[in-house]
Amino acid sequence: MDTCPGSRQFAPPGPEEKDIRAKLAKIGVGPGKSFNFKDLSLKHKLEIGLGMKEGEKKVEEKVAGMGKRINGWLVASACGNRDFYHGDWLRRAAAAKAGIYGNDAVGATYPLTTTAGGRSRVKTH
Repeated sequence: MDTCPGSRQFAPPGPEEKDIRAKLAKIGVGPGKSFNFKDLSLKHKLEIGLGMKEGEKKVEEKVAGMGKRINGWLVASACGNRDFYHGDWLRRAAAAKAGIYGNDAVGATYPLTTTAGGRSRVKTH
C-alpha cells in the first residue's frame, strides 16, 4: 500500500473500500503499516497460501463465466470505474486477470465497415 503513496491523492479510497481496508489492516497491510510474510507463523503462512490458492480458483471461475462466446471469442463488458464494480472485488480481480488495463464497454467499441451506405465497398488503401 505504501509503494505509490503519491498516487493515492488521485484515487482516494471510496466508501466501498472501508471494510476491506479494515480487514487488511488487521494483518499489517495499509498506509503506514508493514507486512512481512516471513515474520508470520507457519500456521498463518499456510492459511495465507491456501487462501491465495482458493482465491485464484474463484477468479479463474469468474473469468471463465464472464461475457458470452461469439465465434470462439469471449465477449464481455468486464472493465469499468469504481461505480461499475459496486465493491465487487471478485469481478474487479477477474477483469484485471482477463485484460488488465481493459477499457470500459464504450471505450472498447471500435466500429469498422467496408461498405458505404450498405451499397459500395469503401477503399481501404
